[in-house]
Amino acid sequence: MFHPTIFSGFSRMQSYPADSRLNNYILEHSFQFIFNPNYPKDFWSATFFYPLKNTIALTENLLGTSPIYWLFRLFNSPETSFQVWTIAVTILNFFSLVFLLRQLKVNPILSALGGFVFAFGMPRIGQLNHEQLLVQFWTSIAFLFLWNFLRRPTIRSVGLFFLFTYLQVLSGIYLGWLFLFSVLIMIPVSLYFDPFSRLRLFKFFKQYWKACLSTLLVWLLFTVLLFLPYLKVSHTFGVRSFAEVATMLPRLSSWFFPPAGTLWDFLRPEIPEDLPMPWEHQLFIGIIFSLLTGFSVYCLRFQANAISCERSLLIKVCLTTA
Repeated sequence: MFHPTIFSGFSRMQSYPADSRLNNYILEHSFQFIFNPNYPKDFWSATFFYPLKNTIALTENLLGTSPIYWLFRLFNSPETSFQVWTIAVTILNFFSLVFLLRQLKVNPILSALGGFVFAFGMPRIGQLNHEQLLVQFWTSIAFLFLWNFLRRPTIRSVGLFFLFTYLQVLSGIYLGWLFLFSVLIMIPVSLYFDPFSRLRLFKFFKQYWKACLSTLLVWLLFTVLLFLPYLKVSHTFGVRSFAEVATMLPRLSSWFFPPAGTLWDFLRPEIPEDLPMPWEHQLFIGIIFSLLTGFSVYCLRFQANAISCERSLLIKVCLTTA
């Protein structure tokens, strides 16, 4: 995935002049803001598009992952630090999902395979030109505490779920926002497949509603504060039309469209007519992972006794939410 950078001795930058430079700039901007006493002390108003204010709110802020860049930046140039940062956050993606799967009692080999697909799979390679979409390790941890809460609700699970969800939003607005949508789907799906959880959650909220409400309000406060600069920008420039957003929405063909140069490149068809921006639709997860997903569905349908109730519920919830 990063072999051009590594084998060149970090003399080559991956992979796209636009987003790569932009993300490097944003990370360097945060570093200078923290460590350079002579740097302008308005984080949201970086000096590009001067004298426009709130310029960082035109894009990602990457605050939740900037400390990783700062660590490397203390000893390296901005360019090298950015290269190492992209590798580091991808490795963290791998270990975060392995940790999640091991906590869910998944076999170590399958956990490693899942972590590999999550961190280094073709959808990730297809979006390598958008480094802001690499940072997803907080999602795995947030998912773990959400699942723990749905199965065995505790105040600790509630607090940690909101904490790691906020860190994901803080690290990447796109992925954090989409994760929140997934949560809104996952919770009712889980309650549907596990009717007994409704009673557990009802008893829990009846007893601890004040603590849960306080946690939610604190999370909402910090989330609103984070989004305020973005709301100001939207009032200044307006919002994007649905027609513009629609070019990015996955089609059915997107899920069978592998990135060029990958192992399954030979399956790559002619660019479908319904993909106006094909480089944004390379979402094929690979034959092996597709077969494993199909095998899971087969086991649920025809070998239900071979899967524990807990594991069966998890698979149903994940597949339905996806």
